[in-house]
Amino acid sequence: MTRGEQGFPEGPADEFVLSDLVAATSALAGGPHYLQGWGEAVIDAVERMTDERGNSRVDRPLFETMKNTARHLHQTITPFQGMLEAPRSIIEVYQTHSRALRDLVVARDKVLTAVLEDLAARVMDHLQGVSWRDLETLGAVHQQPPRPAGYDDLEF
Repeated sequence: MTRGEQGFPEGPADEFVLSDLVAATSALAGGPHYLQGWGEAVIDAVERMTDERGNSRVDRPLFETMKNTARHLHQTITPFQGMLEAPRSIIEVYQTHSRALRDLVVARDKVLTAVLEDLAARVMDHLQGVSWRDLETLGAVHQQPPRPAGYDDLEF
C-alpha cells in the first residue's frame, strides 16, 4: 500500500514525516489490533534513534507526553460502559444523556488530536533527516500491514 493510498501526502519514499509519526503513535496507543505491532516497532525505533555522539535524538518528556496523549484519544467517556443489559431506569437515563456523552468524546478528541499533532511536530524537530531506512535498521517496518480479510465485518 502506498503512502497516498494510506491517506498520507506523497513524498520521497524513504522520508520519515510527521504523518508517519502520528500514524504510528495512534496505532500503538489504540489503533486496530492488526496495526498495534507496527506502531510499536516504529515508536520503539524512533525512541532508540541516537545522534553521532550516541545521545537520544528525542526529548523524552515530549515523546512520552505525545504517546500518553494518543492513549487518551477515542476512549469512551460514559458511566454506562460495560453494561450488557440494563434495567429500564438505566436505559432511560442513557437515552437522555447519550448524545451529550458522544458529543463530549468528539469535542475531547478534537482537542487531543490537535495536541497530539503539536507534540508530534515538536518531536519531529529532533528527527530532521531521519529516514525510514534509519528506522528499519532499528526494527521498524515502513509499510503498514494490510487490513485482514473480513476485518470490517468484525464487531468489537
